[in-house]
Amino acid sequence: MPLSPPPLKVRPLKRLFDVVVSLTLLLLLGPFILTLIAVLWVRQRLSERDAGPVFYGEIRVSHGRQFRLLKFRTVRQPVIDAAMAREGAQRMLVKPFERDSGNLTALGRILQNTYADELPQLLNVLRGDMSLVGPRPWRPFEVETVPRGAERKMTVPCGLTGLFQSYKGGTASDSELDLQYIEAYRSKSAVGLLWFDLTIIARTLRVLLQAKGL
Repeated sequence: MPLSPPPLKVRPLKRLFDVVVSLTLLLLLGPFILTLIAVLWVRQRLSERDAGPVFYGEIRVSHGRQFRLLKFRTVRQPVIDAAMAREGAQRMLVKPFERDSGNLTALGRILQNTYADELPQLLNVLRGDMSLVGPRPWRPFEVETVPRGAERKMTVPCGLTGLFQSYKGGTASDSELDLQYIEAYRSKSAVGLLWFDLTIIARTLRVLLQAKGL
């Protein structure tokens, strides 16, 4: 694994913002999330296609440590099991299997199109595994093979969204945008970084409304 710079200190105002927003959203969306869990739980018991756990977790790295990124499962469990056996937990990524509708659960496409499959990541934010805004989280395998210099993204918390997602369709690469955010994290004042995060969230909401996908 490349030698990475030490993680930067957690920004208190940014962390407070993460906790307040994620907790507020979980409380406001709680009835919807609980209803969705119940529907998925029933579906997985009545449908052979949907059989398997309600949640799915991928191992990712944020701020120099590993965590399990949570989602509602949208891919059929046999597809996940086969990929896990072939790739291993450290290298597994469900995203490629989402391109083929034959790999998805009955409700998988709906969850993806509405981004509802990402809602459990609010728990990741609340727990401090990740932030609302930050670089895209890497798999451990990607951390081990990253080109020298780009490992700096491990010095800050990864995000539920970030510059890459908010500039969907732009010409800048994800690495360039991630490093731009890291520089903002390092150099901006507490209020300046919070305002920067808010502008990214606003642009992300615009992308969501345009259904461009994250």
